[in-house]
Amino acid sequence: MDDRAPPPPGGPTAAARPGRFWATLSLIAGGLWLFLSVTPFFITTLLGLPFAALAFLTGWRDRRSPDRVAARRAGWGLGLGCAGCLWQVLYYTLVAGALVAAAPSLVDYLRQALGTPTP
Repeated sequence: MDDRAPPPPGGPTAAARPGRFWATLSLIAGGLWLFLSVTPFFITTLLGLPFAALAFLTGWRDRRSPDRVAARRAGWGLGLGCAGCLWQVLYYTLVAGALVAAAPSLVDYLRQALGTPTP
């Protein structure tokens, strides 16, 4: 009689698939980075940058994994990380555009507030 337990219905144990750990970590880090990137506070962007780096590094490393599930998770993690960066670029481009558009009005306001006549 064999004393070993039958394998779990999902396949081999997680210890037999160490690549899935890093791929799953990439997916989680990418999601956290996207969430922290979309929140409208400056400090959350700074807090999210390590998660972005983790999502990029582990996602890039595991995207060509022979394990299809790990490759899919790593690809999603990498994609979510890229989406967070794309959001940051779009958001700060709009903010910079608004500041540039408001600059002449701000200069006129400061001239009036300081008593300098406007030409």
